[in-house]
Amino acid sequence: MEKALEPVELCTEPYSFSNLSDSLKSLSNCDQNESTASLFNTLVQAIGELQLNRSTPITDVKIGNVPAETVLINCLKQLRLKVTNKHSCDYVLENAAKFLPVLDTLVHYILTEENATALYTKYLLHVLINWLSCSSEQENSERSILLQKYISSNKLQAFFCNAYGCFHEVSALLYNIHRSNCSQIEDIDLIESILLHDVHPNTSNEYTGFLVELLMSQNYVWASYSQLKHQARLALQDSLRDNFIADKPMETLPEECLKCLCHAFKTSIDVVFQVSKDNDLSAIREVALVLENIGHAASVEKFLHILQKDKDLLVNAGVLLINVHRLGQSPDHIFTPLKKLSTIQDDESLRSPITGFKADLIRLVGNLCWKNRTMQDLAREGELIPVLLDSCNIDAKNPCILFHMFLQDCKALLVL
Repeated sequence: MEKALEPVELCTEPYSFSNLSDSLKSLSNCDQNESTASLFNTLVQAIGELQLNRSTPITDVKIGNVPAETVLINCLKQLRLKVTNKHSCDYVLENAAKFLPVLDTLVHYILTEENATALYTKYLLHVLINWLSCSSEQENSERSILLQKYISSNKLQAFFCNAYGCFHEVSALLYNIHRSNCSQIEDIDLIESILLHDVHPNTSNEYTGFLVELLMSQNYVWASYSQLKHQARLALQDSLRDNFIADKPMETLPEECLKCLCHAFKTSIDVVFQVSKDNDLSAIREVALVLENIGHAASVEKFLHILQKDKDLLVNAGVLLINVHRLGQSPDHIFTPLKKLSTIQDDESLRSPITGFKADLIRLVGNLCWKNRTMQDLAREGELIPVLLDSCNIDAKNPCILFHMFLQDCKALLVL
């Protein structure tokens, strides 16, 4: 049996339901603290009615003579504005043990699939977002910790993961909670939902993008990479690539990210040799994305120094390059060069994981050898220079080979 909420007891009484609109209009004349507590007491009464009528839809419940829906909409609408006021915001913070359980109970009743599109659902999320983000970073962090203590994270996550509704608002709330207290997101289901929602046209928004950036800056998602479903891994690699090619790429990637990329590349290159024109090329899409992202990372000086410590990375890239080049000598293989650039102008060909694959291998080898005697000697011992020289030809699948990439990589092998 649910425990009934006690009145907040920081004011004399809740708002009068007999003339609710007049009460709300007169708020500006009330003491800020008392009016805030009065709103919460009104919500406590509303919750009491909801608990008594839990099997009845909220739209059919009445509080006095006023529909519960009207009470919730008006109170939450007023409260979302109140918590943008610094004084009211601090007042709620000082009395968090009394106020936040009220909001948590509302989260329990309101954040459901049935209420997903209701206006009071959106207003409840607005209240939480505004209270969480109205002050300095330090104060917001304190509020975020309290929200995680009092508000059911499972309910919020389920509402987000299932994309029931108010998706922009619940995305903003989750982002502000995790950003404010710098907490790691360590729930695999939530991580996968964030990644997949961000690439879906119906759910992607700026806050899912911010959440993905937050994920990429944390160790947990990379340490748990192998636990993610295939589509979530692809979404993560796509987002990482977009980050690298952005005008202002994020440079807060943890070293765990580089370790993850290198491990994923070195343990999955056999997949490349198992594909042919008759196979589904999506099997190597993840390997191609990982390779491209390692190449991008190796173009950033502070990441390059880390990658150049991994001799096995160059060995694996070299072996793969030699074999891809050998397979390309066959007359009808997926890695056989195309001599006419016009043959690969359609969108499907440009999106193929084969397109640019060899060029990315050459770029990675060149970057790893850049001003690094150990890597240069390793490349010479592996007889990579003849392969690089033989790769200097027209290939519509790898147009960059013919231009600056080849020259840069040969220079990298010869110059300290």
